[in-house]
Amino acid sequence: MFTPSNDLERCAEVGHIVGSMSGITIAALVSSSLSLYGEVVMGDAVDSQTQHPTGRPPIIACFPPVDLLSSYITGYLTSVHQWYPIIDLNLLGDSLHAMYQSREHMDLFPRFVILMVAALAPPNPDDMNDPADYFRFAITLVPSLLASKTLDGIKVLLLLCIYGMRSWQCSAAQDVNTWELIGMAMRLAVSIGLTRNNEKWSFTLAEVEHRRKVWWSLYSMERYIAIMTGRILSIRNEGIDALMPQTLYETLPDRLLAFLPKSLTAVDYRPFVHLIEQRRLLGDVLGTVYITYVNRTTGEHTD
Repeated sequence: MFTPSNDLERCAEVGHIVGSMSGITIAALVSSSLSLYGEVVMGDAVDSQTQHPTGRPPIIACFPPVDLLSSYITGYLTSVHQWYPIIDLNLLGDSLHAMYQSREHMDLFPRFVILMVAALAPPNPDDMNDPADYFRFAITLVPSLLASKTLDGIKVLLLLCIYGMRSWQCSAAQDVNTWELIGMAMRLAVSIGLTRNNEKWSFTLAEVEHRRKVWWSLYSMERYIAIMTGRILSIRNEGIDALMPQTLYETLPDRLLAFLPKSLTAVDYRPFVHLIEQRRLLGDVLGTVYITYVNRTTGEHTD
């Protein structure tokens, strides 16, 4: 099973150079990029009496009820994970088992993942909470999750971006600044070496494959956000030598299957691979059609 580790330290061991943010924490930057109902991102401790600029106390959802988990996980796997395989499914299965069956203590990241699965899956009419409620609960964990530069931090940013891209079709009150968040995720990815294919690094085969999935999910998402917002790309294709994911089908782990209908036993990643190629072409279009180049000598603009 893939176990998330401190990627920053492991890349540093093999000579990877990581830059500094000059004392500005990523968590603080992300907090300024999240805008939901005009409220600010809070820390881990949530005071139910705390008043927000709206004059209302925060609406904090509980974790999804166990009898609705099957619909939420199924919805997430088919509508999100098949296109952006960000979450390690073994971790998701272990986290669900720990929370709903063995009642074990869980770290913040697995809690965040469960909440975001409920926030990103199609809403269930039998649930008293809606996706926005789960999202608002999830973002209370963000400052602590982004306190250090890790692969999990990149996944946090990507899940926030997916929610933000969906909010483009909703009211501005649920807006998330996806352009800023995807830029932070891209820089974190470069700093921990996701863009590189270095066989000397001491990652297991499972870790390497998972890092590829996270990187190409980030690449695909960044190209789409750049096209939709008319912004420049964060990285050129020439600066990437990471290999494409090798796994096109993944059998769901037993602990995850316990929360799913019997008809769902595996995930097909071919849509993910095709989406990467489409987004690569979109990025090329952005670079050749929508970006204006300036002659540094004459100052003239060329198409």
